[in-house]
Amino acid sequence: PELIRIARRYGQMPTQIVFRFAASIGMLPLTGTTSAVHMRADLDAVQTPLDPAEIAQIEGLVTIARP
Repeated sequence: PELIRIARRYGQMPTQIVFRFAASIGMLPLTGTTSAVHMRADLDAVQTPLDPAEIAQIEGLVTIARP
């Protein structure tokens, strides 16, 4: 629900916010899309600045499985 709230705040899809989040923390988000529409959405997402508090909120949602 928190990711959906952040996405709505920016008028974007949650997947776009995940792309932006990944870029914000130094990850290189990759896409396998062949759709021009989806590629444009992915590129638009990287242009959306996330507030540091939003980045922290999203980081709090991530659970990393350890072997």
